[in-house]
Amino acid sequence: MTTPPAALHFHTLLSDRGGATRVARMLARGLVRRGVVVHHTCEILDCDACNDAGGDDAGGGCAQGVVPAAGVGGCLLPGMPLHLHSTLDWTACLHSVAAAGQGGQPVPLIVTVHDCSLLAGGCVYPIDCDGWGTGCPTPCPRGYPGAASLQDSRARALVAAAPLLVSPSGWLARMVRARFPDMPCVVVPNGVEAAGGPPPHEARAALGIAPDARVAIFVAHGGEQAMLKGGHRWLALWNEVKRAVPAAVGLMVGGDVTERDGDLLRWPYVGRAMLDTLLAAADVFVYPTLADNHALVVLEAMAAGVPVCSFRVGGLPEQVEDGVTGALADEGDWGGLAASVAGLLERPRLARTLGRAGQEAWRARFTVDRMVEDYLKVYARL
Repeated sequence: MTTPPAALHFHTLLSDRGGATRVARMLARGLVRRGVVVHHTCEILDCDACNDAGGDDAGGGCAQGVVPAAGVGGCLLPGMPLHLHSTLDWTACLHSVAAAGQGGQPVPLIVTVHDCSLLAGGCVYPIDCDGWGTGCPTPCPRGYPGAASLQDSRARALVAAAPLLVSPSGWLARMVRARFPDMPCVVVPNGVEAAGGPPPHEARAALGIAPDARVAIFVAHGGEQAMLKGGHRWLALWNEVKRAVPAAVGLMVGGDVTERDGDLLRWPYVGRAMLDTLLAAADVFVYPTLADNHALVVLEAMAAGVPVCSFRVGGLPEQVEDGVTGALADEGDWGGLAASVAGLLERPRLARTLGRAGQEAWRARFTVDRMVEDYLKVYARL
């Protein structure tokens, strides 16, 4: 095992929600178990529990200070490495960190690029625009104001801060290396904790779902309003699956309502315990994302033994092996995705086989312990 550092400082935009913050919190808890002191600041408190730094998560990812992006450098202890996961203002945050260097030595800095924000001037995921690599066009085709100048200021701030960059996927790492060829970027896949849901029959009973129902679950923060996650097409996709498999039950999780419409159940944003219960009740996880880096919810489905149906985009092929742990349709092939979901719902034995393979892949490659050990190797490079 790699020798851990004595202490680290983590910084995130949100205190609790969002993929970047959740990775930071899981990583911090794992480091605390290894004896590392973890300081954590954030820019926005988004849960009541995080107002109490003395809670059971203290020192392991709970926010211990709220600072604006431009103030991050001012709260760093001399010589303590900073692991920056997310911020509202990359330019201000990185400049503040660069200014905090002492004696001509920069702050030891790791930046995990959880999306494409550092590459472009507004887009989280560019999708159909190559401006992230060639330079944001003016005007921005998506309407982001001042995209070109913002892209340039972020790049200059990043170079000034001189971080070691980390990407959870090889897909995004290749983009980062193309944009910043002189900056080191290593790949550390995300990890998630073991699923903690009840047995499937108990989960279904708790949710009012028949034991023999065939259940497809959709999950994304924002639910049907989450455009990047294909939320605007969830209902049409579900209707196509329902026509093919009349006994199907659908779960849509992450919106802002709790309601039942026949065999379709909608849930708002839920915590991990409730998500575990919903996944335990499911036969297939449907994730029609249009772009993604290394989605935690995909790993959580795998940890729960639920096969994943998605598109072959972004870092998804690094998580899901087509025909082994799930099914990947070509980008934009909504009919093919619906057919994959319906096919697994109609073949429960195959779905269980793929789900078990996904769970084994999680154990081998996507646990929190593995993520912690990989990051310890990164910290050792500082």
